[in-house]
Formats: sequence, C-alpha cells, structure tokens
Amino acid sequence: MVINIINNLIKNMDKEQLNELKGENKKELKTQKALPKQELNPERELPAPSAWERILEIFRRLGTKRNLVIIGVILVLTVAVVAVKKIWFKAAPKELYQAAIMVRSQSNKDPLEDKKTSLKAGDVLSVQDAEHRWSKTESISYLILKMELTEEQKQKLTQAEEREIPEDEMSVEELQRIEEEKQRAREENREYEPEPRTETLRAREYFVDLAQKEFAGFKPLDLYNGQPFQEKVYDWRIVEKKKSVLKEK
Repeated sequence: MVINIINNLIKNMDKEQLNELKGENKKELKTQKALPKQELNPERELPAPSAWERILEIFRRLGTKRNLVIIGVILVLTVAVVAVKKIWFKAAPKELYQAAIMVRSQSNKDPLEDKKTSLKAGDVLSVQDAEHRWSKTESISYLILKMELTEEQKQKLTQAEEREIPEDEMSVEELQRIEEEKQRAREENREYEPEPRTETLRAREYFVDLAQKEFAGFKPLDLYNGQPFQEKVYDWRIVEKKKSVLKEK
C-alpha cells in the first residue's frame, strides 16, 4: 500500500524533477550502449532489487523536502494503524471445551413444535469444561468432541433461533403485564426499560454437519466401542449456521 502511494507521488512530481529523471535515464541508456558486449551478458546481470531497495531508490529520486515529509507522515500513519488494529482488534481468547453432539434426531408430530423443541443430529446438546467427566450413558449416546472456542462461540453452540415478537402479535395477557411494568416504573420514579419478548423458532441455530469429511465413516453405533475422535481438537470451522426458519417460509 505504501509503495503504491509513493509511486503516485512520483507521478505528481514537478516537471523539473521529471525532466531530471528523464535525463538520468538517457545517461544510463548511453552508458549501457557504450559498455562492451561481455558486460551486458545476462549471466552477469545483477539480481532484481528488493522492495526496500526500490523504496530507497524512490526516496533518492524524490529529492525535495516536501515530498520526504509527506512520505514520512504516510509511513508513521501506516505504523499507527497497524498498532491500533493489534490493540483494539485483538483476537478473543480461546479455551478447550467438550461438546456433546446429537447423533440421532428427536421428533415431534407437530411440525411447528418439532422445530421449536426437537434437537436434530449434529445439534449440540451441551458444552462442558475440558475436565468434565461424562457418564457411561452419555458416552454411548452423544458424540463428544474437544473444541477450542471463544466464550461467544461456546454460547452460540447451544443458542436457539429466536425472533422478537411485535406488539401487535402479543396476547392480551402479555400486553397487560407490560402495562403493569410501566406502572411499577412510574411508582418507583425510574425510567421504564422494556424487555424484548421473544419466541423460539428452532431449538438450535448452529450445528455440526456429521456428513462432512472430518467425520467420514462415523456411525452412531461406533460409540459403543468408545469415542472415535478423542485424539483431535476441533474449532469453529466445523460449525455451520442453519438456514433461518423465517427464510424457509
């Protein structure tokens, strides 16, 4: 990026500077023509200049103090931006967890309730610390995976898909409760802060696709012979977000 900016400065140099550069180029061409053939031998050519060598050459050709000051400011700003990014956009710390993943899907005869309450294969039942000990029943019922996750990622694994209920869809009882909350706030001489009313659309918003190559050949019955992937540590890359229920309608 810096090199591109400097190159743009060169294009905008005064005519006198450009004429000087052209003069230097002509001298170089005359010198090259005057050289003996053996000195122009490709085998004796010097290696291509590095990026820093090009920058130094650009500095030499720019010449004027004004341009040097501009370049110095650009370099300082570039370093400052990089430093700020490292400080403010520091990657969230990760910890080692164990995730219990459904290997069989639950079902409900009511399609709406099925989405709201039933966990499907690949959904995460729970996330526990790395030292957690699973019961025998849990070990043969769920796929246990070690995962390095941030706190936010950990929460997302068991997060349901929800939507905020608009006021015109609220029940009479719910609207009455809101009015009671407003009245209580007035009596206590405080500002009323409404809590969003939500409803669950799907039991889990994220899942682990057990059909991906990471788990090739895995079958639920394999759990009776022990957990098959305990030697590996996974991360968020094996997690996928489900298509929103609202977009399915």
